[in-house]
Amino acid sequence: MTIASNSDAAPTGENSLAQLGFVTRRVTPTEVSAVSALLHGLLQEESDSLRVSPARAQDAWRLSQRDVRAPLTPGAGRWRSFSG
Repeated sequence: MTIASNSDAAPTGENSLAQLGFVTRRVTPTEVSAVSALLHGLLQEESDSLRVSPARAQDAWRLSQRDVRAPLTPGAGRWRSFSG
């Protein structure tokens, strides 16, 4: 199977599937439509994933604004003051 192209740029959209050519002989119309549908689905999935904006990580400023530790709560078996 090959994709023939007259230009240097990669074909896009419906035009790319129209230029689909098979190296194997005696390919049935059912096989052609199955491969075309599969490739169309893969191209659509790939283009959809490229449109999704990446999740933004916290910058250093926001990371430095976090609490240093959990609040200390006095009690039995927990933190207590130095007075005794």
